[in-house]
Amino acid sequence: MRPRYTMAVLLLCAAPLAPPGSWAQTYDTPSTLAVHLSHPTYMYVDESGHAVITGMIQNDSEHSDVGNITLLAKFYDRTGSEPLYTAMSPPLLQVMPPQSSSPFAIRSPQPDARIADASVSILIFTQANPKVGGLLIGGDAAGGSVTVQDTARSPHSNVTLHVAYHDAFEPPRILYTQSHYLGDMGIGGSLHASIHEYVPYNARSFAVYAESDAFSSESVHGRLAGAAQYHSPDARILDAWVENDSGERSSEIGPGQNAALAVSVEVREGSERPFWLYVQVKQSEDGAVAYLEGVMVERSGMVMMPWSPGRGGYLMEAFLWGDSGIPVASPAPLVLFTAG
Repeated sequence: MRPRYTMAVLLLCAAPLAPPGSWAQTYDTPSTLAVHLSHPTYMYVDESGHAVITGMIQNDSEHSDVGNITLLAKFYDRTGSEPLYTAMSPPLLQVMPPQSSSPFAIRSPQPDARIADASVSILIFTQANPKVGGLLIGGDAAGGSVTVQDTARSPHSNVTLHVAYHDAFEPPRILYTQSHYLGDMGIGGSLHASIHEYVPYNARSFAVYAESDAFSSESVHGRLAGAAQYHSPDARILDAWVENDSGERSSEIGPGQNAALAVSVEVREGSERPFWLYVQVKQSEDGAVAYLEGVMVERSGMVMMPWSPGRGGYLMEAFLWGDSGIPVASPAPLVLFTAG
C-alpha cells in the first residue's frame, strides 16, 4: 500500500467544531489547542484479513495536555470515490502532554478484499488533566525485556505499555503496534513485560510508551536487535498478488474465471542453495485450506501458480523455506481476494 503523507492541522477551542474532513480548522480566539497528524500513514492487512491504518498524532500546544481524542478512518476501494467503511478510534495514549505525540492504529470493521487505501482525519479532542511523569521505562528494550518503574512515589492503576514498530523510511512509517496491559503497581514498585513477540519483517526500529490512569513516561526509542539481518538475506519475498484471467492484478476474480497466484522472489547473487516457495490459500470464512503448492526457486524472478477458485473470500499466504526445511525469510504480506 502506498504511504499517505498527511500534515493536517486541527485547532480546537471553546467554539463549535468545524465539519470533520477539512485540512485546516482554525478559530480566532485567544486560547487554542492545536494537534496534527504527523509522519506518513501506512495501511496493511492483518492476519484476520482486516485492513489497519497506522500513523502518529502530535500535540502542538505549548502548555496544555490533550485527551478525549477521536480519529476517523475511511477505507476505500481502488476507485477512491466513496468509503466502503468508516471506523473511529482513539490513539494509543489516553493523554498527550504538550509537544508530544502518540501512535494510532485503526482497524476496518470487517475484512474486505476491496479495501485498497485508507485516510485518517481528526474528529474531536479536548483539553485534558495532565498526566505528569511518574513512570520510568527500563530494562533491555532492544532485546525485548522491559520494566516499568514507579518514580512518583505513588500507587498506579491500569499501567499500560505501548510498542510501535517503524520501517527505514524517513520519516518512518508505523508498521505495527502492540499494547501490553500490566495492571496495578504499588509505591516504589515495578512491572515487567516481554515485547517483540511479533515483529514485522521490514521493521528497523521501535518506540515504547508507558502510562497509567494518572501518570506517564518519557518514550524510549531504539533499534531492533538483529535488524541488520534484513539488509541482505540469501532470499526474500518481495511481493505477492493475485491476477485475473486478463493478466491484471485484482482483488476480485469474476465468475468462472481462473486466477494466477503470483509471488516475486529475490535470491541473493552468489547463493548456491535452492529454496522452496510454498503458496497456501485459505477460505477467509472458516480458515479451511483450499490450495497448497510448493515449487523450487533457484534465482530471482516471479513465480506464477494457476488456480481455479470457487465462490467466496480467500486469504493467500506465501512462505520461503530452505532445503533444510526451515523458513529463510519472513512470509509475504497476506493477500485478501474474492471469487465468483
